[in-house]
Amino acid sequence: MDFNWIKQALKGGETPGHGERWLACGAAFIGILAVAGVSAFFLSGKDVPMMAASMGASAVLLYAVPHSRFSQPWPLVGGHLVSAFVGVSCAQWIPDQVTAVAAATALALVCMLYLRCLHPPGGAAAVIAVIGGNEIQSLGYAFVLMPVALNVVLMLLMALLINNVLPHRRYPALLQVTKKSPLDVQQGTDAIRFSDSDLEQALRDMNTFIDVSKEDLNAIYGLARMHHQKKQLGDVLCRDVMVHEVKAVEYGSNLDEVWEMMQTYKISGIPVIDRAHRIEGIVTLSDLLREADVDSHQTLGEKLRSFIRPTQGHYSEKAEVAGQVMTKQVVTVREDRHVAELLPLFVEKDIHHIPVVDMQDKLVGMITRTTVMSVML
Repeated sequence: MDFNWIKQALKGGETPGHGERWLACGAAFIGILAVAGVSAFFLSGKDVPMMAASMGASAVLLYAVPHSRFSQPWPLVGGHLVSAFVGVSCAQWIPDQVTAVAAATALALVCMLYLRCLHPPGGAAAVIAVIGGNEIQSLGYAFVLMPVALNVVLMLLMALLINNVLPHRRYPALLQVTKKSPLDVQQGTDAIRFSDSDLEQALRDMNTFIDVSKEDLNAIYGLARMHHQKKQLGDVLCRDVMVHEVKAVEYGSNLDEVWEMMQTYKISGIPVIDRAHRIEGIVTLSDLLREADVDSHQTLGEKLRSFIRPTQGHYSEKAEVAGQVMTKQVVTVREDRHVAELLPLFVEKDIHHIPVVDMQDKLVGMITRTTVMSVML
């Protein structure tokens, strides 16, 4: 008899690393502690429960999977309030408690589905309204406001605060900047290109509720393709395809020297390094055009020549050296990084060249988007 299905069932889903697990644990502790404390302050001396028990379940969603559809603001708020209202209504209109519990759960579920605010802890809020005892029963519809609405607002505020302070978190999901997919630039490969509307239609065709957004699906597909390309390419690292003889300048290099290097070597970006060969910034053609205040093609040549020309004397109102115009926030990669990992980086950052550094963060090479594309093809 094949027991593999039992093994797969017990395995469960994929989980994040240990750091992310403990971050979720700490976030849940701080979030619930803050909500409980504020709720106790506002409800002190009143015959009202301090917290709705469903808040513990909401904390699991808000701090463990903040990107989930279930965790977004409208499901959190709407799911709780609608379910609490349904629960109170069933408690008042259905005498038999068992029937009232079943009706409250079912009606809360269908209301959340139709209102597009499905939030699993909402089912608990509906049940609590029915079986919560005399203390909750005596509140009637006021239970929806105190403590449920107060708890929900506080939970939302804490989720917004904590999830946007923690690294690699985004909440709510709409705050995430939509990034171009690496698939959009893989011309000539066997990549399947599809749009957001294609993903949305595919989700509708499934005809069931799937807790994943089109952005997450696109990211998953992109990562899967990257891992596939790693296998296809083998161990091709940055050091294997980078340009080793990198043209670089120092902070005090004159701009006319930088421009001459760009023209001579046909490059549009030059790293700025210190005496230990560590990167301080990068000067690109865009930096020069921006600082020269070039606003039309007719004046481009004249303005650029005037800008890079050294000023005579000891005083200048314009930038004179590379360090004054360079971009300080430089995207770099280690020389032992796999080439397949660079294409998404080029696309997301919208850059054309990336300096390559060694273990001591010293400049050892330069790699371009064209080079990576050629290797991938």
